[in-house]
Amino acid sequence: MKKHQKNKKQQQKHRGNSRPEAPAAVEEPVQAPVLELPAIFQTEPSPAIQTSKHTTVCFVDFENFFYSSYTHGRPVSVSKLARVLNRLSRDVCGDGFAHTAVYAGWDAISAKARHAQDEWAMHGWRTVAVPTKEDLVSQRAIKNMVDFILSLDVLEAARDHPDWEHFFIASGDSDFCEIVERLKRLRRKVTVVSLKPSLSYRLQTAADDYIVCTLDDVSGAEVLPTPYRRLPAEPRRKGEQEPYQILCECIGLAEQDQGTRPVPWRIVRDKFFLSHVQMNPEEADQFAREWAQAGFLDLSNRKGPTNRVEAYICVPKRG
Repeated sequence: MKKHQKNKKQQQKHRGNSRPEAPAAVEEPVQAPVLELPAIFQTEPSPAIQTSKHTTVCFVDFENFFYSSYTHGRPVSVSKLARVLNRLSRDVCGDGFAHTAVYAGWDAISAKARHAQDEWAMHGWRTVAVPTKEDLVSQRAIKNMVDFILSLDVLEAARDHPDWEHFFIASGDSDFCEIVERLKRLRRKVTVVSLKPSLSYRLQTAADDYIVCTLDDVSGAEVLPTPYRRLPAEPRRKGEQEPYQILCECIGLAEQDQGTRPVPWRIVRDKFFLSHVQMNPEEADQFAREWAQAGFLDLSNRKGPTNRVEAYICVPKRG
């Protein structure tokens, strides 16, 4: 009996020693203290910037414009045509183009407009080179593929971009009547832009709206407004220039700036001349009068655009 109790006590002792130890406490990571900025540095999150969604696109048949103006002896200006189309987009729709592309057989017209494709690319327009189908015997062009390729791209654009709602087609060719009808069935608005000599009556009636450009709008040298003219900051000086030479160059810069000849002496003096010579306005006036009396300058009083009489100056032409 005692032996049994002894064995029982040893078993209880063994059981007590075999109990699993309590798991060790897991150390929590020490969080860095949060530093609060002073109130002067606390700013509210800025609201999300809302960007305008452009829904207008433009496809240009450049050969239609090029040959229409070329036959009248007025080569088309890429810069003026691109500027006209961009302005029409903002006037009609209120925003710029979401996509632009211009199509032509550039190799065929390179002899007459060598840099046309590069000029379009510099204005940010996508240029598409369209092959020309030629006769295998005579090697003459018998069919231009511009209308076909442009129509395919327009249909793909209408299919892939349902948010493009307004299509500008710059051409007057009647071959685009079918594509215009398909766009209207897709509930897209179509505006045709064309020169008057090449505008088809069928295309004019098929489109939702049409805009007629004149040859003066798309041909000739482009006249940029004053803020876009790049004038040198100061006259070019070759060593030590005399004040008269500086004055002549300042008059030339003022004529470029104003776009007229002669120009008001007030503009020449205050905007150009006084910043290059050590004179006050009274001394500059006396200096100009002396050279005018000697016959080296033309200085006369005239009425300006505001009917105000003031002095105008220019350098007389010799010979």
